[in-house]
This record gives sequence, structure tokens and C-alpha cells, in this order.
Amino acid sequence: MKVVYTDAHEAFDPKGTWFDGRTLPPRELPRRLHIIKDVVERRGGCQTVAPTAHGPGALTRLHSPEYVAFLQEISAATPPGHDSFPGLWPPTVGKPVPPERLPHSLKVRMGYYVSDTGTPVTDATFDAAMSAVDCALTGAELLLGGESLVYALVRPPGHHAERRRAGGLCFFNNTALAARALAARGRVAILDIDFHHGNGTQSLFYRSGRVLTTSVHGDPRIAYPFYSGFADERGAGRGKGLNLNVPLPKETSTRSYRRALARALNAIRRHRPGYLVVALGFDTYEGDPNGGFIGIGVESFQAIGGDIAALGLPTLLVQEGGYNLDALGRCAEKFFEGLAG
Repeated sequence: MKVVYTDAHEAFDPKGTWFDGRTLPPRELPRRLHIIKDVVERRGGCQTVAPTAHGPGALTRLHSPEYVAFLQEISAATPPGHDSFPGLWPPTVGKPVPPERLPHSLKVRMGYYVSDTGTPVTDATFDAAMSAVDCALTGAELLLGGESLVYALVRPPGHHAERRRAGGLCFFNNTALAARALAARGRVAILDIDFHHGNGTQSLFYRSGRVLTTSVHGDPRIAYPFYSGFADERGAGRGKGLNLNVPLPKETSTRSYRRALARALNAIRRHRPGYLVVALGFDTYEGDPNGGFIGIGVESFQAIGGDIAALGLPTLLVQEGGYNLDALGRCAEKFFEGLAG
């Protein structure tokens, strides 16, 4: 397995401190990747490679140029050691606003480009998010070059990032950008097993017909992003029938999770893709502070990894969530054991 990794992510270290002194619990920490990287390196048989730089132009294949420019600007304007948060949203959230009507103030404009107050921007956000995209795109290129299993070990995560909005600690959609690159060469399926629905990934491919998107996640009535991830969201236009959501209650056990996962895997088999992209979240673990089903323990991840491996497809793993630092390494270890058969 090739592991695409760079320590450029370390500079993104949000403190969760608001301008008025309030704090949010820091979850998206550099240590997350250090823990997983240690596990992968101990397993052996892995080669760590540095990503190739692709430049901001690669982002506009799915993200709007205006959004990319804004995130670069707000990152540069945020003082080191501080976080920027949105404080005001337009009354028509989600609808495009003509550029000439956008506020001049960067902080006010944040509400147009950032969907929630749990997504702080630091002075390093743009560069760290760009490095995550570089890792994911390099992983796609390795898959196209003949590798059978590649792991883009990245942060910040990406599956909540929409065309022109950040959210859920996601800024650029690493998974979607990699899938788009692979789709130029054949059929692609995405399997999202993060606890939270990947609303960004769904929205980017919902009408395209280019990529099958499947997701097994916590019921959006009780879990972020709350307004997307329902079972009746099946795609539209050319993408009709190419979006599958399997929302699950908090009380989900390993057995019921694997039944739900089987639905997604069967849909992938029917699609007959040449490549699989897995949005890999370990926050399905029962003790995860940002999510977690009640009945998914450490050992569950071995079975989940084995179920995915049974597809037998060239696979790119892209890291998403996983925030219980005490159990994260053990969850990753079991998953890779299962993936190895």
C-alpha cells in the first residue's frame, strides 16, 4: 500500500477561541494523523510518498473560483494563533448572491462561504487544505498508474465542503476531487463510511451522472449536517439513481451496520466501477466525541475493512473523521487488518 502524506497539515491547529473569549472543544488536531501514521508504519509493507503539488487551479474543477479566492484571502488575513469564525449568514442561505452585493468585510462575508460556527479558519487553513487536496490527487494518480491500494492520509477532512462553502471542518472536498480525476478514465464509485453524511460530496455529483456516491452514516435528524443524507435523496437529472444514502440510528450495532454497508457495496457492484474511493472515517466508533454509534467497537473495524476488501477493486482511501485519540490507533489497526484480508 502506498501512503500519501505530508506534514504540511500540522500548521493547521485551530484553538477554537472566539473573538469574545468563548471556546469550542478542539477536535481537528494534528495528533490525529500522527496516531494513524504510526499504526500504518508499524504494520509494514507500506511505502510513504510525498504528494505532488497541483496548485489552486486544481480546486476549481469542483469549487467556485470565488470561494477559493475567499478562503485564500481570509486565511492570509487571520493573525497567527487566532481563529476566524462566521458570525452572520445571509437571509437566503444557500442561494447565490451577486458578487457586487457581497459585503466588503471579510468576517461578514464568511457567513456566505462557511456554513457553521464549528469551522474555524486559521492563518494556515488554505495551505493545509491545499496540501490535503494534493495528497488525494496524487493518490488518484497512483491508482491510475497501476497501484491497487493507496491511502491519502490527510487533514483537514473534506467531505462536507460544497462547491462554494466550507463546513464541518472541511474546506476543499478531497474525496470528490480525487473521484473526479479518476472519472476521466473510467467508472468510479464513492463509499463514505464517516459517521456524518458527506453533504458536500453528494451535492457535487448529485446531477452529474459521472460518479456513484454511496454513504452509510448517522441519521441526519440527530447528526451533522442535519439537512442532508436522507434515504430519499437519490440523485437528479443525469445523476438520478446514482446517489444512495443509508442513514442509521444511534443505537446501530455492528451486525446492523454491516447489513447497511452491504446495501452500499451491492450498489457499487451493480455499478461495475473501475475505481473505488473510500471516504474513511473512524468516528463511527462508539466512543467518538463527534459522533459514534453506540454498538460499534474497535473490533468492528476489522469486519468493515474485510467487507470493503471483498469488492476487489483498485481503491483509494481518503481520511475523513475520527476524533477519539485514545481509540483511534486501535480502530485504524483493526480496519487495515480487515482490509488486508
